[in-house]
Amino acid sequence: MAGNQNPFAAIFGDDPFGVGGGFSGGGSRQGAPQVEFNTNEEFNKMKDKFATMGKKAMIACAIIAVIVVAVAYWWFHPPINIHSMDTWMFIGIFILLPSFLFFRARAHAYKHGSVKVGVSKAKAKTFDTLAWIPVAVVALVAVGTLLSLSFFPGNAQKYANILVPADDEFTQDIQEVNYDEIPVIDRDSAMLLGNRTMGSMSDLVSQFEIAPTYSQINYQNHPVRVSPLGYADLFKWLQNREQGIPAYVIVDMTSQDAQVVRLDSEHAIKYSESEPLARNIDRYVQLKYPFYMFGEKSFEIDDDGNAWWICPVRDFTIGLFGGETVSRAVLVNAATGECQDMAVEDVPQWVDHVYPANLIIQQYNWHGKYTNGWLNSWLGQNGVVQTTPGTDGSAGYNYIAKDDDVWLYTGVTSATGDESIVGFVLVNQRTAEAHFYSCAGATESSAMQSAEGQVQNLR
Repeated sequence: MAGNQNPFAAIFGDDPFGVGGGFSGGGSRQGAPQVEFNTNEEFNKMKDKFATMGKKAMIACAIIAVIVVAVAYWWFHPPINIHSMDTWMFIGIFILLPSFLFFRARAHAYKHGSVKVGVSKAKAKTFDTLAWIPVAVVALVAVGTLLSLSFFPGNAQKYANILVPADDEFTQDIQEVNYDEIPVIDRDSAMLLGNRTMGSMSDLVSQFEIAPTYSQINYQNHPVRVSPLGYADLFKWLQNREQGIPAYVIVDMTSQDAQVVRLDSEHAIKYSESEPLARNIDRYVQLKYPFYMFGEKSFEIDDDGNAWWICPVRDFTIGLFGGETVSRAVLVNAATGECQDMAVEDVPQWVDHVYPANLIIQQYNWHGKYTNGWLNSWLGQNGVVQTTPGTDGSAGYNYIAKDDDVWLYTGVTSATGDESIVGFVLVNQRTAEAHFYSCAGATESSAMQSAEGQVQNLR
């Protein structure tokens, strides 16, 4: 290291926690480079200047700091919520760390004195005490994190009860399949069809591109995927932001028909993910509801074809960061920015995605893992089950249309992850209503492999 100086001392000073001593070398093996940890003189000079600043300079620094924090908050827009990890990262970087360094610099100046500041043990002790406040806040966050873990007494049962499916009979609940409601193409195929359709719109293709959203919804009793257009780049945004985004793509998952739905000027999409500034949908809804923690949003259209963003509000029910669920949903009109904030049970039926698919999978896995306690989940694993993995190793699930809602389907297998299932789960993505159907069979991936084996001659 240049100058043989301690990097920790360079940041925090000789005695960052006010316990005396400091950093020193020693204990090196013979032949190893000898490194002596000394106080960083340049940093000490900076601390002295910081401690001897006049009132005007201090006020100017405070104003600059407030402006920097305000701009950083607007740009990063973390939720103002103690359950948000983003919030604590923001506080740690922009508030706690600068506060700690400031208090330590003042304490150092009053301990050793400088040209303009005399030695004052009382003031040094005061600033030493204040320096412990950021440390204490970090310690409290660590305790809150510990209280969120599943092995903490009582937490395993709480995790298991977040999503409790009802045990039902498949033959009684599920009527004869209507093939008009079964998706026959996957998301990748829908994206391919949508992109091909976009290529035929010569007046749009040079200015816009299709966003990769492709939310699966029920529209007029048909499973479809919808995705808005987005500005192709920053210059295209500058040219078109006044008029907004003039269309979205809709792909029928059963007939494989794809079309670009054009919007008039009144219903053009003004709030989207491709907006870089105030009308960026993430920034807009977060700043409008600063105390909400938003989860994975979805793009949907209502029965009249109007574009909406569905923004679920996350809630953590165990400790500080554990037991994630959805408590509310904010519906944002993509054209006007009008927002509707409502409880989950009040969400209108045309909305299909309130609970994100990955959250549902996680919640059911908690139920399958911790129903008989945390210790059983690791040792005996009696009755421990989990959702089946997909072909790429990630969560395996799909969607079906039922009762004008989108239901998430996934198989359920044992904790050993063999090639068989013990049943499957259907979960309503709007209400989180869950049903488990017991049946023996093969996992989806192994069934696919068996089917492919029967048509090897077709490659």
